[in-house]
Amino acid sequence: MLQVPTLLQHHLPVVRGAMLPRMIFNALIEREPDSDILVGSVPEVRSAYTQGTTVAEVLENLTEVLQMLAEEGLVSIEGGIAFNTTFRME
Repeated sequence: MLQVPTLLQHHLPVVRGAMLPRMIFNALIEREPDSDILVGSVPEVRSAYTQGTTVAEVLENLTEVLQMLAEEGLVSIEGGIAFNTTFRME
């Protein structure tokens, strides 16, 4: 029989109780045709758009936008934010 250390037994319920499902948003990232600027948006959330020079920067900026919208009560981000990302690089 496998024995789980006592410490692990005490910590699992606390960790599981603290975890909430992440909110998954669809992020659309497109390259501006006349520059190297990337424009990012969350189509299902009005006013959720930003820009940056790298994909990581755009996703970081979108996270900040969603956090600001959550402070205004316009979106729920309880449990954190994750993105399902689509790229259009034409």
